[in-house]
Amino acid sequence: GPDINVGDVVIVNQKYDGINENDVIAYKKDKIIIVHRVVKKIKYNDTYLYYTKGDANNNTDEFAIERDMILGIVQYKIPYIGYPTVWFNKGRSELNVRWKKI
Repeated sequence: GPDINVGDVVIVNQKYDGINENDVIAYKKDKIIIVHRVVKKIKYNDTYLYYTKGDANNNTDEFAIERDMILGIVQYKIPYIGYPTVWFNKGRSELNVRWKKI
């Protein structure tokens, strides 16, 4: 899957045949949508568990992703188009500084 950076907007395919290691998936955990790369796929009974890691993170996430948490596989990204939203969410002062630089 594509490398994902802060501020990228991703296009998620909700119709997929399977998930493999190195795929970038979108999943929901505690009502938050997370986009991380699958680093390990483990067969568990009649299903699979997935372990993920953000491309910018040093460590693998400490929890397994179950099939019903997965929203889809990231197919494409639009680089940095989401930065105004990232700036806004980080706080008004940073937003003002960033806009002055542009």
